[in-house]
Amino acid sequence: MDTVGIEGMTVPPLDARVTEGRIYGRGTCDTKGSGAAMLWALAAYARSASQPNNVALLFSVDEEALKTGIEAYAASLGDLGFRPAGAIVGEPTQMQPVVAHCGVVRWKILTHGLAAHSSDPTRGRSAIGMMVRVIDAIEERYTARLEAAHPLTGPARCSITMIHGGTAVNVVPDLCEIVLDRRVVPGEDPATVLPEVRRVLDALRAEDPSLAYSMDEPFIDRPLSPAGGEAWTQWVCAVLGEMGMPNEPQGVGYGSDGSTLAEAGIPVVLVGPGDIAQAHSEAEYLEVEQLERAVDVYGRLMRTPLGGGA
Repeated sequence: MDTVGIEGMTVPPLDARVTEGRIYGRGTCDTKGSGAAMLWALAAYARSASQPNNVALLFSVDEEALKTGIEAYAASLGDLGFRPAGAIVGEPTQMQPVVAHCGVVRWKILTHGLAAHSSDPTRGRSAIGMMVRVIDAIEERYTARLEAAHPLTGPARCSITMIHGGTAVNVVPDLCEIVLDRRVVPGEDPATVLPEVRRVLDALRAEDPSLAYSMDEPFIDRPLSPAGGEAWTQWVCAVLGEMGMPNEPQGVGYGSDGSTLAEAGIPVVLVGPGDIAQAHSEAEYLEVEQLERAVDVYGRLMRTPLGGGA
């Protein structure tokens, strides 16, 4: 499910301990709390006399990495025998409706040098030295000049998140690699990211022909745009408004399985308990009040007949 590792946690990660109105543990906020609330609401819905909607729950794996679970579901939509009218994705939104989020492009850049004994570095070419120049160029000529933005998600971002190079303390390194995480806002085309970075690095290589680099195939997850899902959004927001809850459509900088569903033609709204600030944290928790409110909201959505063309 949508969780990360438990290393370094300062609370028992798997105990679901309840203290002072909070449930502590890995995944309580992101996103097992929403899954539990959906199951609880569905159990009540199944016992109710009125069942105006056909409700299905989907739990998908690998959301934090390659999204293989939701990709497999999207590929099988034609075999379901029905077409979902819309989807509620249970990310931690503090029970506010989120209709837009960023996508991501992740890939590696490698610099290629020539190994040599460090007693005579002139016989080699340091891949780490090359990478220093590559990083400077990316941060100064690419990241600092990003202009794309969306009113709901904010500006586009690019981060160098990992670096590795060298084999031994006395060897000039012949290989160094970095991993980049580029957040793509709604309206941007993720396919343009690598060509833009390549132009920066090709210009750098023109200045220094000894620089050798390569880039691997990227992982691409498209952003979630509010366009095309207006009727579904209106229905969800109307239900929230009837419950006296905030119902102004929001945007976030992180991603979710929702963008894959939207690409498959299913309108999406993210609504779930918890604060994204707690996701992946060393003492991850979920407020019990938020969990109970999520049960109420999911139950009301299940019991409210679809309308507004959704």
